[in-house]
Amino acid sequence: MIEFETMAQPKARKQHKCYLCGYPIVYGERYFRHSGKCDGEFFDNCYHEECSDLIESYCREFMETEWDRDAISEWLSDRYCRDCRHGTEQDDDCEVSVLLCRSIRAKYRAEHRQKNRV
Repeated sequence: MIEFETMAQPKARKQHKCYLCGYPIVYGERYFRHSGKCDGEFFDNCYHEECSDLIESYCREFMETEWDRDAISEWLSDRYCRDCRHGTEQDDDCEVSVLLCRSIRAKYRAEHRQKNRV
């Protein structure tokens, strides 16, 4: 249970690591920072703007407040991998992580932009 939390959207003054995808958040890039205390443990997580958006979309679609990388990876795979140029249904031959796949990210962005227009 979350005891307290804060959210901010600063501009990076140093490199951080995205908690979702693991890629660096570079100097000068806007990112989301989510900090607080949950079940007696402090947390301080940084996310790319798009990764934060993925988390928000996942939680909204499943009406959840909690998530993990595996659940979001599976959600993206189920939704976008079937016609991905890297493979089908995130098969074992695919060498690209679903969270990092440019093709999947492009499909997500296109779908998300279309939903926001409606």
